[in-house]
Amino acid sequence: MRRALLFLLLCSAAILSAQTRTFRPITVQQKVALVIGNASYARAPLVNPVRDAQAVAAELRALGFTVLTGNNLSLRELSRQIDDFASRVHSGDLALFYFSGHGMQVDRENYLVPVDFEAASDADVPYTAYPASRVRDKLEGTGARLRILILDACRDNPYKTSRGGPSGLAPMGTNAEGTLIAFATGDNNVASDGPGQANGLFTEHLLSGLREPGLELHDLFKRVKEDVYYGSNKKQNPFTYDDVAGSFYFRPVANAGANVRPPSSAPVADADAWEAIRASTDASLFEQFLKEYPSSQYAGAARIKLAALKTPEPAPAPRIPVITGSRAGETKVNPKDGLTYVWIQPGTFMMGCSPGDSECFDNEKPARNVTITKGFWMGQTPVTQEAFQRVTGTNPSHFEGAKLPVESVNWNEAQRYCQTAGMRLPTEAEWEYAARAGSTASRYGDLDQIAWHLGNSGGKTHEVAQKQPNAWGLYDMLGNVLQWTSDWYADRLPGVGVDPVGPGSGEYRALRGSHFSNNARGVRVSYRSAGIPGSRVSLIGLRCLGN
Repeated sequence: MRRALLFLLLCSAAILSAQTRTFRPITVQQKVALVIGNASYARAPLVNPVRDAQAVAAELRALGFTVLTGNNLSLRELSRQIDDFASRVHSGDLALFYFSGHGMQVDRENYLVPVDFEAASDADVPYTAYPASRVRDKLEGTGARLRILILDACRDNPYKTSRGGPSGLAPMGTNAEGTLIAFATGDNNVASDGPGQANGLFTEHLLSGLREPGLELHDLFKRVKEDVYYGSNKKQNPFTYDDVAGSFYFRPVANAGANVRPPSSAPVADADAWEAIRASTDASLFEQFLKEYPSSQYAGAARIKLAALKTPEPAPAPRIPVITGSRAGETKVNPKDGLTYVWIQPGTFMMGCSPGDSECFDNEKPARNVTITKGFWMGQTPVTQEAFQRVTGTNPSHFEGAKLPVESVNWNEAQRYCQTAGMRLPTEAEWEYAARAGSTASRYGDLDQIAWHLGNSGGKTHEVAQKQPNAWGLYDMLGNVLQWTSDWYADRLPGVGVDPVGPGSGEYRALRGSHFSNNARGVRVSYRSAGIPGSRVSLIGLRCLGN
């Protein structure tokens, strides 16, 4: 009996301890949010995302957030908004990202779908939608104390590829303590847009939770999960990926106890250490920081900085041998890769949006006069799979065929191939000069006669040199595959005047040309796009140049 009583007392004490336990409060400096609602999709418009976004933005402003908003954004607008948002977030802040609209997964990667989305196959998606993981990584790199990503983007949508695959979004983890990711429904499932309602089901209950005083962050999303689950007759079950230690209240109350007490004025060791090293270029300091503070709120930022410092700079291009001959249009076979190269004379041209071209994007403007001072040898075709195999001993291509252009090659691999072949990648200016071949038109011929594109490719690459060349004898400058250039990408044309090059650094490398799934607007000589240097997709190949 005494033992039973002792057991009950111990249990009671444990329960009392659990009930009275206080959690370490999370205190933040500034609260910044980006709220996006995309509804005006050409193929499958949605009813509620803009209303959802407006309601969430209003609620966050009432909670003291600085709120950036965007509705019905294209891919370029979405990217710029996210970049602007991340630039406003600083160490110690709370960063909240909310997206309502279509979302999809390809190869276990989640994508937020812009309103100008066009994709004929899985391979297109990385270049026509925005990776959700990139939002997470950008925010984790800011050093924000608390990062909340809310994706009401799991709706059943028509953007399903020919391979089918799961609906909704794929599981999505975090890379650092202090990140919480909330899906409107569980991974591989779909959510309701709430037709006939003022808001989507998930956002309706999210707003209710934000308005309730004294509801802690984790409890808020548990409440939303329960309300949505039962409100949908158990058809929609929100899910949260949570790596947040501590407690945070959107609407704190006075009697919430230690969970909302003001932070101690005593210095925090990891914060002081981070401030001391954050601007350093010494990789060892970030390694030591991660050893001493592996669970720090700044650990994610430290890992990103460490990875950047350890990424080797590309090896300088070897001295490129001059191939004798200087007559315009003369051709030579490079013995190293077996491909034919065409001599391009130096000259002056108008780079950028062609006169009278109403389809130009902002990154093609304003057009400018550019002089190329040195002639060069340009690959007559994109690099073929047999040439790539000959030089590297590998063939990474998705579509296989000796005379097909090599694709699924990242920027470093493209650069390495050209260097091994005694050549290099062209600059954007050199590429466009060669593509125009003296023409000021947006294309160097009739669309179907010069390029493989969305309307005639059948969703795949084709053997090189099957379409008409430009006036200087170059094939497939438009269509078939995009082509890497040596330049870093910027939203404006690179440089001015003489032999311009891109910026000294960046996040993306410039791509030129177009691919087999581009619509007509993308099949123009001034069309510019950008690629992550490490990406390998079946839309991207290369063409080499030598002096």
